Amino acid sequence: LGYLNAAEAASNDYSNLRARYADLQITVILIFVAVAMMLLLLAVWLGLILARQLVQPISRLVEATDQLRSGDFSARLPEDGSLEEFDHLAQAFNKMTAQIQAQRAELLCVNRQLDDRRRLIETVLRGVTTGVVGLGKDGRIHLANMAAQKLLRQDDDQDIVGLPLQDLLAEAMALLAQA
Repeated sequence: LGYLNAAEAASNDYSNLRARYADLQITVILIFVAVAMMLLLLAVWLGLILARQLVQPISRLVEATDQLRSGDFSARLPEDGSLEEFDHLAQAFNKMTAQIQAQRAELLCVNRQLDDRRRLIETVLRGVTTGVVGLGKDGRIHLANMAAQKLLRQDDDQDIVGLPLQDLLAEAMALLAQA
């Protein structure tokens, strides 16, 4: 009878443990799901931080490129030391924009000088009473004062700049070729 009672008590304990095991299993599964969700949220959060770290320098580069395209050659990228590759890119971009800015300033200065020289030549030619014609290698007239306009054309309204000289002086071209 003692063994029977002990077997029956063990059977009852086993049934109780089995019922509690199902509850414990549900609790462990819920804890596992909660930990997995927290790890997933942590991974997403870290992914967003990393993405922001990667996208921020690229978006700065796009903004600086837009400034450059709109004519603002003072656009520079900060070299903040976030990633070595982006620092190299920022240094190269800053060197490039500095060179472009310097070359642009130099070109503007040269253009101003050329405009001043052109105006001076035109002013001098306007004062000359003798006909003066400037020719290019292609035989086209690049410069002509008013006296040359009157000598080569009957009507004063038509500009001879850009016309081939041989069209205006067909009969004198043999002499000009010898000269």
